[in-house]
Amino acid sequence: MKENYFVKPLKETDVNEEYVSWLNEPETTRYLSTVRPGTMTIASQKEYVRKILASSNDTILGLFDSKARLIGTSGIQKLNTAEVGPWIGVLIGSREYRGCGMGSAFLWLVTSMLFSYFQVSRTYAGIRVLDGLFNVASYNAFKKIGYWVDTDSERIYNPGGTGRKKVIIVSCSPDNLAPPENMGITKLSVSWT
Repeated sequence: MKENYFVKPLKETDVNEEYVSWLNEPETTRYLSTVRPGTMTIASQKEYVRKILASSNDTILGLFDSKARLIGTSGIQKLNTAEVGPWIGVLIGSREYRGCGMGSAFLWLVTSMLFSYFQVSRTYAGIRVLDGLFNVASYNAFKKIGYWVDTDSERIYNPGGTGRKKVIIVSCSPDNLAPPENMGITKLSVSWT
């Protein structure tokens, strides 16, 4: 990684045309359960971010490059619930930052923050399986930082709608999280401004 990167809570003002364009790319959002490509607008995404910011159990973080350009997001669900741990997801939207380890580094930082700042004892993620195929890049990013396959399972993504989707459930505990030097993330930082 050549630049300094920072993570901060996403704000409505961070929603821009480039961000919405990622969400409208079928290939970028193929494995996301919360997005229907081609339907996203700046207004609808700002409303989505506004709802998340108002939630006490969910949050969304942005990954920014040294020019303060949004290049990825991380959603965290069920953060303050009685469940065993929060669910996490990461999206590197900017094509120029894909395939260079940025997803693993971002995921490591967010997972580490959940363990150290929020004091959670375990985190989870669901890697969707579509037509027998799963997001290999996402799976490898989770495994690289210490997540392991918890179980192959079905989980309801649309409780009021179309049924169940197969996912691979992965989880991580603080003892399994890889050391930061293994991630090459010496230039990532967290900001709460």
